[in-house]
Amino acid sequence: TWVATTAVSTTLPGMDLVLRIAMYTSWGLRLETAMVGTFLSGLVEMSTKLLLAVLAVAVGAAAVNDLGLLAIAGIAAAVLGVIGVGVLVVLRSEDAARRFGDRAQRFLHWGFAKVNRTAPSDVEERVLSARHDARSVLANRWPQAFAGAFLTQALVFAVLVVSLRAVGADAAILPLADILLVHAAVVIITSIPITPGSIGIATFAYTGLFVAVAGDEFGSLFAAGVLLFRAFTWLLPIPIGWVAALVWKARSGQKLFAAPDAPVG
Repeated sequence: TWVATTAVSTTLPGMDLVLRIAMYTSWGLRLETAMVGTFLSGLVEMSTKLLLAVLAVAVGAAAVNDLGLLAIAGIAAAVLGVIGVGVLVVLRSEDAARRFGDRAQRFLHWGFAKVNRTAPSDVEERVLSARHDARSVLANRWPQAFAGAFLTQALVFAVLVVSLRAVGADAAILPLADILLVHAAVVIITSIPITPGSIGIATFAYTGLFVAVAGDEFGSLFAAGVLLFRAFTWLLPIPIGWVAALVWKARSGQKLFAAPDAPVG
């Protein structure tokens, strides 16, 4: 699923969501469960990116002994932790989910009233339904989900480091802490899909930030390393992912970008 949808998102942004849901339902999941699973997958991925940014700031601050940056990283980590605990409480407690839904309902009524619109009246029911589907999708597999997301980020970072080292950007030119900081910044920047697969934007951001950190004299070196990195993480997955998508299409007998009209299972 990940390989196929990554290739599709790189070439046809937005259609990867349709393909992901179609693949999930073809394996027997209800449409609502597939949609919640897709949402949770995005939530885990984005949370991992934010945690990566916090880790990068902390590592960078520790490398230069900047207590101010360390404090900022600590505060950010605490905020993310509070949000995470809140989500877990809602998932574990139906009463907490009801209270959250009720408060969300009140907030929506207040907000919609300001613009003379009618707010939806079933927010609490939707929250409870989403909670049920989320529990059925993840159950006690939150640690595995985050571990998988972190492993993915770690592998991508490793490819970036190897690519830079392969073209001659050694630790004297670009320490690991600087690479991690730049990588985390670009991951956050490219979370908004402005171009398919962040083509152009990621390359420019990586090269520009590396030059800002290490100096203009290494610009061509960084550009070569970033191009090698993008070849492995952006270009290579495209044909592999499309082959995987076509294999799924042949085996399931479904269209690539046709979400089911009704729940399955």
